[in-house]
Amino acid sequence: MSNTEGNGIVVTEPIHDLYLQMLIKLLEHNDPGASMSITLSTNSGVIYGQLVTQETWKGLWTEFLMAEGGVEAGVYGAFPDSVDSALTKALKEAEGSEQSEGDGLPRFVHLKSATLVAPATSRIALPFWRGRLDSVSGWSIGKPAA
Repeated sequence: MSNTEGNGIVVTEPIHDLYLQMLIKLLEHNDPGASMSITLSTNSGVIYGQLVTQETWKGLWTEFLMAEGGVEAGVYGAFPDSVDSALTKALKEAEGSEQSEGDGLPRFVHLKSATLVAPATSRIALPFWRGRLDSVSGWSIGKPAA
């Protein structure tokens, strides 16, 4: 998608898959704790796992940071909420500007129990994964057969 600003400069914006965005949104609104199998094709390779909400992913990330943090576990555990707080503040400040993402649709996809299959490598198991939706070139419900 592109639009022309008043100065004649053409700004090209990434195109997100509306079906995938709506699937994520449906998961968030109907049952925030739910998950479903999904396979995504990205520039890095194919990744599959359980599609989860951002809140579920954030909880997994927090648990991981606290387990790995040692004496700083409390600081690391608070990091995801700190990021959310800073992002919320920045978005409120950007309201009304052309940089604002006002459609309410997700810009990221979150997986748990993920497996990345990259070219020239073996499968890489990941406890959780986050990626930009504009980097997803294709997707399918379910996961590849073993």
